[in-house]
Amino acid sequence: MYRWKILLLFLLGCSFFALHAQRGWEVGGSVGTALYVGDIAPTLSLKQPGLSTSWHLRYNWDTRLVTRLQGGYALIRGSDVFAQNTYRRLRNLRFLTHVVDLSAALELNFLPFIHGSYSERFAPFFFVGGALLYYVPTAPYRGRYVSLRPLGTEGQARGNEYPPIAGAALFGGGLKFNLSRSWSIVFEVQGFRSFTDYLDDVGGTYPDKAQLRSQRGTLAVELSDPSLPHGEYPNIGTAGYQRGDNIDYDSYFTITVGSLYYFGRIDCPKILYP
Repeated sequence: MYRWKILLLFLLGCSFFALHAQRGWEVGGSVGTALYVGDIAPTLSLKQPGLSTSWHLRYNWDTRLVTRLQGGYALIRGSDVFAQNTYRRLRNLRFLTHVVDLSAALELNFLPFIHGSYSERFAPFFFVGGALLYYVPTAPYRGRYVSLRPLGTEGQARGNEYPPIAGAALFGGGLKFNLSRSWSIVFEVQGFRSFTDYLDDVGGTYPDKAQLRSQRGTLAVELSDPSLPHGEYPNIGTAGYQRGDNIDYDSYFTITVGSLYYFGRIDCPKILYP
């Protein structure tokens, strides 16, 4: 009888108390907004948000350490219409870029996070890692969006356009909340610091318009230099004159909320029989 009482207490402990060893996989997804920082929007702004979605595969090594794989999609955009700087407003560049990412990262919980626990059911966390980005910059033109990379808008020779894939450093953090043993909700901010200056198709100088027209056509010229009529900055659009800042790479950030399903192991503490 005594042993049965011990066993009952053991099972109740497994059901209601935090357990100190857990390993296993989580899968989930998230949705939110994407914000761009680069040549057309040098500082982070909420004026031009885009869509962000992602899926996650995570492995919990214990209550604090997690490795994660992620695939995601972000729609980032920018327009000189919102610029405070007069030169940039007259430059009148704009873009919309589709970005697909594949990343791996190491995540650390600041507090122990135990699935199914009532006392340790939330934890702030941060993560660092790396990503590969596949990106397709486009721009609006007469009611449709045109892919910019094939146009060589900064005079790139055919076959020497900037590549469609770039690496990125990944970093971020957030909060996770335990809803049940299997389900949790996650609020997260991610930053992708890319190793390219062309997420927005802007990074160098204006090309020679006559040469660009002969090689790529009139459409390439119009999207290379859509500047507004002006007299204040006569060099806008002139070959060799600055079109973008080639010093800093482009970045984007995502702010998302998502859910995770945990189907790993939660071990109960061992009981020593008297």
